Amino acid sequence: MEDKIIKYFEGKMHHAERIDFLRDVDSDKELKKLFINMQNTDALMHIVSEKKDEYHGKTAYRQFKQITRRKTVRRVLLNSVAYAASIALLVVATWYFAVNSGASARMTEVYAPAGQRARLTLDDGSVVWLNARSTLTYPSVFSGNRHVALSGEAFFEVAANPDKPFTVTAQGVNITALGTRFNVSSYPENDRVQASLIEGSVKVWDDSGQELVLQPSQQAHYHNHRLLLEPIEHSDYFLWTKGVYSFVNEPLTSIIQKLERYYDVKIEVADASVLDYEFTGKFRQQDGVDMILRIIQRIHPFKIERKEDMIVLRKITK
Repeated sequence: MEDKIIKYFEGKMHHAERIDFLRDVDSDKELKKLFINMQNTDALMHIVSEKKDEYHGKTAYRQFKQITRRKTVRRVLLNSVAYAASIALLVVATWYFAVNSGASARMTEVYAPAGQRARLTLDDGSVVWLNARSTLTYPSVFSGNRHVALSGEAFFEVAANPDKPFTVTAQGVNITALGTRFNVSSYPENDRVQASLIEGSVKVWDDSGQELVLQPSQQAHYHNHRLLLEPIEHSDYFLWTKGVYSFVNEPLTSIIQKLERYYDVKIEVADASVLDYEFTGKFRQQDGVDMILRIIQRIHPFKIERKEDMIVLRKITK
């Protein structure tokens, strides 16, 4: 399985193979541990600030090739400190070859598994927060217009460049900006896209000709091929980038779906009537899923049972 992880981070998997691999990551605990350590987001953050250092690029690539030749990758994969080092070598080396060897920009795919968030700095200086179970695909170096693809949820702080618009594509919807801060939610299982503007201005459009220009505190909602304009009624929702989860009159069914992503747990509801409950509250990520459910339980009484790796919610019967 380590070979697959290496192949993934070297960019040698075809699209269908990557999708199957990421599904395996979500379902296999041991594989997920290896993957999360390999994709150490702190390492990614520190790499970007050094990407213009040609010396480090050359040294990183040489060391990475030496590690590969000595067949010590397995040992690297079993040590969390070495994980960070290995991805640092790989990403710096990728940048060096894309920019200094005349090669075309390479597409990079970063995946944040359930229970994780990732903070990335792109080639142009734009910062992206990637939420749990989300994938961002982007070029190692932007040439011409800046274009990335998203599956899941991300918060973008786009570096201003009037000559090069920044476009996020998600489920057939495009969000274009010059320099701004906005959130995009586009989980495939929800079959909808929501673009929420915090600062600046963005254009939301699709290939059929539908188009909206958002102002701050507005959001576009795309579902069933219809694009609608709405006000942002819950601005604290976007605190997820800081590890704060906020709910306002949110159905329990939606809260459960988010908790499963945020904490990498499976929550089963034994009595469907429990899903009708609504809740308003704010939590820190460090509070944990058990505490969050217990607090909700005080407002809407229900039973909480632990069954191996699953949490079961049951209605209290008199």
